[in-house]
Amino acid sequence: MKVLVGTRCLIQPKTGIGHYTEEMLRSLGQLADSPEIFSFPGKSLLRCTQLGLGALKTISHWAHSIGKTRKDGNRQGPGGQPAWLEKIYNYLLERELASGKYDLYHEPNYFAQPTDLPTIVTVCDLSALLHPDWHPATRVRRHEQLFQWLLPSGAHFLTISEFVKNEMVQVLGVSPQRVHVTCCGVRNHFRPLPSETIDAGLKHLGLPRGYFLHVGTIEPRKNLLLLLQAWADLKPKWKSRHPLVLVGGIGWADAKTLDLIQKLKPQGLIHLGYLAERDLPLVYSGARAFLYPSHYEGFGMPPVEMLACGGAVLTAPAGAVEEVTSPAAHVIRSNEASVWRDAMTLVASDNEWHDHLTSRAVETAKRYTWKRCAELTLLGYQKTLGLADPPTNRSKAA
Repeated sequence: MKVLVGTRCLIQPKTGIGHYTEEMLRSLGQLADSPEIFSFPGKSLLRCTQLGLGALKTISHWAHSIGKTRKDGNRQGPGGQPAWLEKIYNYLLERELASGKYDLYHEPNYFAQPTDLPTIVTVCDLSALLHPDWHPATRVRRHEQLFQWLLPSGAHFLTISEFVKNEMVQVLGVSPQRVHVTCCGVRNHFRPLPSETIDAGLKHLGLPRGYFLHVGTIEPRKNLLLLLQAWADLKPKWKSRHPLVLVGGIGWADAKTLDLIQKLKPQGLIHLGYLAERDLPLVYSGARAFLYPSHYEGFGMPPVEMLACGGAVLTAPAGAVEEVTSPAAHVIRSNEASVWRDAMTLVASDNEWHDHLTSRAVETAKRYTWKRCAELTLLGYQKTLGLADPPTNRSKAA
């Protein structure tokens, strides 16, 4: 079996889908009965594109500063790159798919190229279709156009949770036989760390121990206004002992969220922005609790990563998050800031409850491995091609 996997999502700094794609590819290659996996763009073209885009951003910055940027110079295609680069990418991908070298095309980031090849597409969530008010209008239109041709095309789908599969079947009317559930995994460096390592790392980052933590892009779907309001309403002694630390870049956010972040900084809120991958386990490990009031997630990597580091998680049900963090996380079924404030107060003040939350954290996160993701992905490939279900796969590397 020869499979071409789209890797356009690896061009930009990696978020959830990028990590998923990279780890899935690595783990597929370690299976004993691994298919032949090819990626487009390949490593050399991918690196050249990354360097080229970096240079273009620098040039664009200087051009903008002297007022010579064209009005349409920042237009983006569905992959997040400039529209002109998307056109080149799609042209080259179309030629590659028509080369006759492959049995299957897998697109891990929604925006598949139309082709006569059997196709499987990873759908991480359906929020752009089902909750368009949480997304920019251009993103919503692109997803609508995508699914208009993708659903009747006969393509198969991978979802990263049972929750997303159920939405595809029940809401979009996709046949269950076309939807195959995989999972995400936890990268190896997310694990409990020695106390001295945590202390040294937090000192380097300028953070105290015991803060409340949120990791995720700042955008309406994350429901950060609720979290900000709840933390702001804490009694002063709890707010001073447990600052609120936000990790993640600014996606598209309404002015209220950004304004409140600025307003709360003098009270102890810390916005670290996009953090280096090596620092994330330290930041998880130094937190008193991880707070995740998100409206909707197709999986929920950050709370699972927190569990893998042995931490306490307070979360909204958030679509699939309750599914993947149960039974370790405490699920708050309310969108009232006062309810979240009270839960934050409890986890700050009650060491016995805090210890109860952390007691099952690591064991719960162990359910999610990239080896298992690869095994289920391969099973999805075989079902897409109409092959018999395989026996349980074994990995080349333990």
